[in-house]
Amino acid sequence: MSNITEPIVEDMKNKYAFLNNVQNEAFGWKEKGNEMFGQKKFDMAIDCYTLSIQYAAIDNAQLLGTLHSNRSQAYFKKKQFKKAKDDAEKCFKYRPNWSKSFYRLGSALMELNTNERAMEILKDGLSSSQTCNGKYDDKYDIFKKIMALAFNPEGN
Repeated sequence: MSNITEPIVEDMKNKYAFLNNVQNEAFGWKEKGNEMFGQKKFDMAIDCYTLSIQYAAIDNAQLLGTLHSNRSQAYFKKKQFKKAKDDAEKCFKYRPNWSKSFYRLGSALMELNTNERAMEILKDGLSSSQTCNGKYDDKYDIFKKIMALAFNPEGN
């Protein structure tokens, strides 16, 4: 390697290492958020997911969609349905064909008594192609939400 290219290569290695560390931070905060969520420490889970979102690469749509989905669920558990809806919409933006995106958004809309829109979203979710880890549990959950709306359209 010549003396001219050596600093450039070294700089590229340093940038790659930095970006790799940043991405590791994103995954680390996501795992911590999952841990806090599992312990029902929803405020702490929200903070962890928020940090993870800040560290995540802007081109990693799958990770960002998952993080917004997770944070949406934490807000939902705290009955902060407007924030849950806002994050579900962001999840939907990053992962528009993921059945969990439909489920999160439909659930939040139901709680906000936007039942017609919730029904549209949930019905669309049944035909979405991507499930969580290849399982159909989320589609079954979507179906249960549709049935709840069908039998109680006023949300009472």
